[in-house]
Amino acid sequence: MIFGALAVLLILLALAFLVIPLLREPKEDETVDREQQNIAIARDKKALLEQQLADGQMTKEEYEDALKDLEASLALDLERQQRMQQNRLAGKWAVAVFAILIPVLSVFLYYELGDYRVIQNPELTVARAETASDPSRPPLSMDQMIQKVRDHLKENPDDARGWFILGRALMSMQQYADALAAYQRSYDLAPEEPTVALALADALAMTRGGKMEGEPEQLVQKVLQATPNEPTALWLGGLADDQAGRYRDAYDKWSRLLPLLQGDPESENEVRTLIAALRKKQPDLPQDAAPAPSPVAASGAAVTLQVDVDASLLEKAQPSDKVFIYAKAASGPPMPLAARRVVVADLPIEVTLSDRDAMLPQMKLSSFDRIVVGARISKSGRPIASSGDLYAESSPLERSKLDGPVKLIIDKVKP
Repeated sequence: MIFGALAVLLILLALAFLVIPLLREPKEDETVDREQQNIAIARDKKALLEQQLADGQMTKEEYEDALKDLEASLALDLERQQRMQQNRLAGKWAVAVFAILIPVLSVFLYYELGDYRVIQNPELTVARAETASDPSRPPLSMDQMIQKVRDHLKENPDDARGWFILGRALMSMQQYADALAAYQRSYDLAPEEPTVALALADALAMTRGGKMEGEPEQLVQKVLQATPNEPTALWLGGLADDQAGRYRDAYDKWSRLLPLLQGDPESENEVRTLIAALRKKQPDLPQDAAPAPSPVAASGAAVTLQVDVDASLLEKAQPSDKVFIYAKAASGPPMPLAARRVVVADLPIEVTLSDRDAMLPQMKLSSFDRIVVGARISKSGRPIASSGDLYAESSPLERSKLDGPVKLIIDKVKP
């Protein structure tokens, strides 16, 4: 609103500088006086010519020629005054043209060449300048991006969307406690936003080992009451029902979710796998006539990993220890291109990492052909490696040439 008012004010000022001089007219009495002066001068010159003729200073022919010249000069002066007046009238049309064209062209050129989003997001200017100065510059790391968001929030602590973005970035780094704090702040500022409520529920569950009982389930139910077919709410709500032993309720939610996943075969496959697991727990659930889709290769931008832990290291791991499974570029940014988190109790497990698991939109598996895959049992529960972690990591692989799952046996201890 303020920007729009300032823009209108500046346009009006520009019009004032151009239009006011065109509208300014000489006073009427000044125009009349100038005409009377010309006529009076002509009369004096005529009287002088008559006196010179009477005194014999010029012949009759010379007098008549001089009189004709005087009359022609007066006629030209009067015609010039009339033409100037006509030009002033024509200038008023130019005023109308300026008054219309300047605002229209200003708005058109701004929306073609400008960017109003910079008003609320000044960091766009910095990013654009950096890209323009060095188009080959690699993208910011996740830590750098997170720091930029934190700096923005220091000056804008009531920016609900900024807190949500920070929470999403921290979740992608598996920093669940910090993500929970960011999502909680976003939820406090925008409690009616379903996306924020579901993100908060997910973060709460992740800080509790994936358990949906209590506040996470309450947040999901609140969203489902307002939007019964919200896909993420159906997904999380089904997990809450499954964990509570309400298998029929979980089946109902995930069955409603399936039609909403058309065009996302990987997610559809995962939900069908969850439904198949429900049937093992409660065999009388309805049978689904549609066959489950085959695992998705995501147009080649995916890698399937079979992960297990060596028997000699089992005593060093607890069933609840977190396992981070990842793929990263063989040469380039150290951050994972795709990652999943499970627990030791889930091993052995087969996981497919694809562009859908990308931590950054511009950093995906499909962007790199040579990759390294790995799995790490985190003793601290955090995604950052630390001494005592158990791990396995492959040598560089040509992703496009993989023709089957990559086997990873966790058999090393980080010093």
